[in-house]
Amino acid sequence: MVSVFLRLLNDFPGLLSVTTNRYHTFDLAVKIRVSLAVKYVALEHDHSRELWRRQLVEQECGEQITDDHLDTPAKHDLNGRQIVHILGVATAVAQFENGELVMSHIEVAIKASEDEAEEGKHEDQY
Repeated sequence: MVSVFLRLLNDFPGLLSVTTNRYHTFDLAVKIRVSLAVKYVALEHDHSRELWRRQLVEQECGEQITDDHLDTPAKHDLNGRQIVHILGVATAVAQFENGELVMSHIEVAIKASEDEAEEGKHEDQY
């Protein structure tokens, strides 16, 4: 499978954008063909808080979450992509429960994300 992908990658005439949170597991033959790898880094607290606020406004998330609540999720070392994904999961859980998004939904999604990230660190043990 890797050899087919490498052949297609070598012959590809354009720009290919691939996103992953498992770059460290890529085959070396794939890695050497990557021209630019961009790593998302954790945001500073104030930037994280502002991103949470903007995403909540953009997604028209409930009135239950105010600016006063944003210090809690902003304390976690998350990048922008992770924040968007966590908010998406939290919103889906709230909709599943037929309710409005509240902080407990966000806290559960953050915990699940952190647990999954921790498992990913030990992925090579399986």
